[in-house]
Amino acid sequence: MIAAQAYQESRFDQDKRSPAGAIGVMQLLPSTAADDAVGIPKITTLENNIHAGVKYLHWLRETYYSDASISPLDRVLFSFAAYNAGPGNMKKARRRARRLGFDPDRWFGNVEIGMFRAVSGEPAAYVRNIYKYYVTYQSLEKSRQARARALESHRDGITSSWFAWIAVAAVIALLGAAGYRVMKRAKGVP
Repeated sequence: MIAAQAYQESRFDQDKRSPAGAIGVMQLLPSTAADDAVGIPKITTLENNIHAGVKYLHWLRETYYSDASISPLDRVLFSFAAYNAGPGNMKKARRRARRLGFDPDRWFGNVEIGMFRAVSGEPAAYVRNIYKYYVTYQSLEKSRQARARALESHRDGITSSWFAWIAVAAVIALLGAAGYRVMKRAKGVP
């Protein structure tokens, strides 16, 4: 999910700078990175930038969304929303969701709507995009693994067939057209 967030934030561009002063792949403010909760210096380097972003996201989750009534997935989604809009705006969104009759402990179709109504649609779209990228990455990875397993399980059969065809081609090349005709006649092929 962190890769999906980094893609949403910057399209993986460490040189990206926002008008508000956010830096790098994770689009983190230097003041956030310097805060005691994060404490990662020099976020202009890729490794420090990602480390600071992940540490801040973890801090948000543990500080604001560790209640057992919130599912593990929703804790992460709430943390993404707070990363984008701030914990105060997430609090407003959860209150609005509750007033609208939605579950304040669930993101999709609940606090997501509260966020849209209480703050703006931008944080809601931000979280939805991250989740969409994550699901896409997961699907691609599962397809890649299934393909690798299929190739591995069929490798011996494919290899044997492949080598047989290579041997036939080599014989034909060595013997030329006349040799091919001899081979066909030997097999009973007219």
